Amino acid sequence: MAAPDTDASVNPPHEAGFAGTPELGPGPSSHAPAARDPRLESPLLLVPPLPCPRRPDRRPPGACHNLLNEPLARDTSLPVRYRADAVVTCDTAFSVHRPGEVDVEGGRITWVGPVADAPPATGAEHRLAGLLMPGLVNVHCHSPMTLFRGAAEDVPLAVFLRERLWPRESRLERDDVYWGMRLACAELLRAGVTTTCEMYMQEEAILAAVLDAGTRCVLTPAVLEMPSWPRFPSWQRRLADVLAFRAEHAAAGDRVEVGVAAHSAYALPLEGVRAWPGRPRK
Repeated sequence: MAAPDTDASVNPPHEAGFAGTPELGPGPSSHAPAARDPRLESPLLLVPPLPCPRRPDRRPPGACHNLLNEPLARDTSLPVRYRADAVVTCDTAFSVHRPGEVDVEGGRITWVGPVADAPPATGAEHRLAGLLMPGLVNVHCHSPMTLFRGAAEDVPLAVFLRERLWPRESRLERDDVYWGMRLACAELLRAGVTTTCEMYMQEEAILAAVLDAGTRCVLTPAVLEMPSWPRFPSWQRRLADVLAFRAEHAAAGDRVEVGVAAHSAYALPLEGVRAWPGRPRK
């Protein structure tokens, strides 16, 4: 469960509909947004050597790419073997196999080890140049905010929140959050991040996007209070909604775990912050 943000320098204004009481810095800013162009499921990550080695048995320079770009079979139920120059296991012994092989079947890793000890292959084999390792994990994400990329550059945090972000977030619909999350999933997977911890709103859309994209997620919907937004009239109602969502989707699948998160100290009244520690356990 995420801990409340206690940064007292960020207090939302009453006109933004947040529960905080102090004003957020000076009045409207003259800062203008910088010019900006508005424009799979895999448990593994391939990190190619940079630059690609010039050995004859490897890809030519410039041909290194992520495992997600490999022309692999789409049927994840079929067995497949990956052989890489180095396989990092992240096991208790921190084993690294040079070279190594990984067998996958039914979306699960069934064997990892050195090439010399590998059992007979039962399916397709793929030779990968580079490092094969478990997917990376981003433990603090608000991924649907890809939608706001370019909305504010080089402005103070208070200006970003009050003048740029919150007015936009107040108008978000389910489809907005879904496609913002789908875009984020694609970018994360391309960078080798297969799991994220998400704290945001429109949790139904985030859940659908994660399941459709094939990523993994610890989904902790934000509990907050914004009286001017119909979805968040009080923190008590929002907490009840989030707990109901968690109960409904507790068995969403083995790739998603649902929790609860307090948004921040400035988006909850003091009563909510004080009452928070014991509420989700009831």
